[in-house]
Amino acid sequence: MEISELFEGTASQQLSVRNGSVAGIFGEQGSEIRSAGRYVFVSQGGVWVRVGRCAYGVSRHWGLWLPPAVVCFAYPMMDSSLVELGVPNALSRLLPSTVCVPRCPRDFCAALKEAGARERHPDAERSLESQLVSAITDALAIPERLVVTMPSYGSRLAVVCEAVLRNPSKVGQLDKTAAALGVSVRTLGRLFKEELGTSAANWRRGVQIAMACCALDNGIPASEVAAMLGYGAGAFSTFFRSRLGYSPREQALGRGQRR
Repeated sequence: MEISELFEGTASQQLSVRNGSVAGIFGEQGSEIRSAGRYVFVSQGGVWVRVGRCAYGVSRHWGLWLPPAVVCFAYPMMDSSLVELGVPNALSRLLPSTVCVPRCPRDFCAALKEAGARERHPDAERSLESQLVSAITDALAIPERLVVTMPSYGSRLAVVCEAVLRNPSKVGQLDKTAAALGVSVRTLGRLFKEELGTSAANWRRGVQIAMACCALDNGIPASEVAAMLGYGAGAFSTFFRSRLGYSPREQALGRGQRR
């Protein structure tokens, strides 16, 4: 059976599982829509998933609940490994009708990593289903650091913002972006203010924070994260603390993920 067939019309099926990359699970830069709901768990790396006017930064050991008929676009933050659960319609109807980004409990993380690697016993299936429901229904509000507002799809800023999601380094990017659009940096700033309610630099800093959290969650040293984003080590630590109120070290140790 083809993967596409497996995920069409899953009303009477149990949870269906597949492993893959961002491109394999979502289709890179292409819209994806399913008639049934699905839950995507990031076992390694991270991914931006755009739904409507929001882009969610989903990092290692976080998950993303996509209700039925939700259209999404994905942009990888780094090389990533994902596990997708195709959720039957009967179960989808018991879950929220809006996007949810829960951090997975340790036991659920282990169960998800194992789910696609072997044939599951009915008892294991029921346990996985129960843990899925608990993870989604018990999820707290999505942390602000994991969400950025996006422009409308037809906007001139859409391509710009997608490019920043892929490469949020601060070095000379706004000048290059303005030149590519054939506008001045000042005009670019006005477009951001009119459509997103903030400056281009501040919007990019929101992207950088989510990217920094993702990299730290994956064990990348703070000095390397700083370099990736175009900061010196001291400036990055100051920037990180000013935005989130705690240090990159606390994020790396998992303390910041509870806030």
